[in-house]
Amino acid sequence: MGQALRVSCGNTAGQQLFSAIREGDVEYVLQMLRDEPKLLNAGFFYERLAPLHVAAQQGQLQILQVLLERGAQVNILNSSGQTPLMLACKSGRWSCIEPLLEAGANVLAFDYTRARTCLHYASRGGHTECVRRILAAAAQGPVANSWGFVRFVNVRDGYGITPLHMASRQGHAGVLRLLLDSGALVSATTTTTGNGPGHGSTPIHCAARGGSLECVRELLAWGADRTQRDLTGYTPYGIAMKYNNTACAAILNPHGAEPLVWPSPWKFMSELEPEAKTLLEAALAQANDERDREMSSRSSRAQSTKSKGHTKRRTLAAVLSAPEADEVPAPFVPPARNQEEDKTEEAAKDTTADVPIETGGLGVQEVCCICFEQFCTIEVKECGHQMCATCTLSLCCHSKPNPAIPYSPPPSCPFCRRNIGHLIIARPKTKLQESKEKSRSRRSRRSGGSRHNSRGGSGGKGSFSGPLFSSRIISGRCGSGGRSGRIVDIDWLTRL
Repeated sequence: MGQALRVSCGNTAGQQLFSAIREGDVEYVLQMLRDEPKLLNAGFFYERLAPLHVAAQQGQLQILQVLLERGAQVNILNSSGQTPLMLACKSGRWSCIEPLLEAGANVLAFDYTRARTCLHYASRGGHTECVRRILAAAAQGPVANSWGFVRFVNVRDGYGITPLHMASRQGHAGVLRLLLDSGALVSATTTTTGNGPGHGSTPIHCAARGGSLECVRELLAWGADRTQRDLTGYTPYGIAMKYNNTACAAILNPHGAEPLVWPSPWKFMSELEPEAKTLLEAALAQANDERDREMSSRSSRAQSTKSKGHTKRRTLAAVLSAPEADEVPAPFVPPARNQEEDKTEEAAKDTTADVPIETGGLGVQEVCCICFEQFCTIEVKECGHQMCATCTLSLCCHSKPNPAIPYSPPPSCPFCRRNIGHLIIARPKTKLQESKEKSRSRRSRRSGGSRHNSRGGSGGKGSFSGPLFSSRIISGRCGSGGRSGRIVDIDWLTRL
């Protein structure tokens, strides 16, 4: 990496050159470089900025290409050890990234001050397109072969801060999703952060301090631990309360039920059909509403219990202080409940629970075999098993990625244990499909019975031996005396 040649601050040629670069005057820049070729890689002012630094920082693509064609050093450093690629990522000039990368810009260069890379600068600024281009270059270039792509995504600066920490702290949800999809670890901890959120902070600590509810939800979906403490003893909930981020604190409270968040880590969730996505979003909103109501009812009960205890103490003090009790208070009689309203509510529940779904005469929608409360609306495309939207969402939400590894397998179907690859709308099964499934199940049961018969034999005392012999039940056809069945008394077997 080349160091910029130091030029005095009072050099009017440098000031004129920088002014022409900022204004985009290509002809004047070419004229000055023809007159003074040393200006091409010279460093000006205290920061020792070269013309390529200024062109990349200002987003002057045409001038940047001219400088590269005339032989400007692509990895030239300023006084802070920053390359033109770092300044382009810091300023969000994504159009200048491609020419710099094609000219051989190093994506793994570290600056002098905090040992940060271009990915740190792009993530901190929230420049999603810059992050995308840097990650694409790192995945295909020599960095992936020598250093490792996942290691580059989780690169740490001098304080142990990863790009995911910076995106979480600044509230850049788009950059955060891109980093998580590329293998960023939600369990990464900082070593020391100076004036930051404290030692040993995870990305969810940074998101709790920044107050971005979207980032907090995304990190929880990727398996972030809301009970983890940093070296100062703070949980993410404590950090959110410390900086008055009440919305984040509501879902980070470790004493409350864990909220359901959209399972964005799984690829099949981004490939959902619009109708299926609408059903799952409605189920998510309903589940979170029920959670909020439960938490509010708990808080109200706690407050009422506290107020009742205070009232009892005051009543006891009043009784002890009174000289005599002339009248005995009447016992409390609870108010009579309106039985008609209860009957109407129960009737409404019964009717809504038993109403079938109209299927246009094609068939009847099946009841979910997990909760037995709702109808099947979502189908796993690979195996054809169906579930309701609420159970599907719970399965995907609770099957979170392992935060200790960059990649985790997707959730599996609860019926056949195959990995879920696609979710579609469950279509009602016709009578022909039901008859085929029944015949298939009968054939499987018959094949199972025939296997037991072949292993167990038929007739004679010696036919029941080995591991198939049970003290109470035995499968298959039993004996040769005309009696058969799947449950056989051992006393009858001993008489054979």
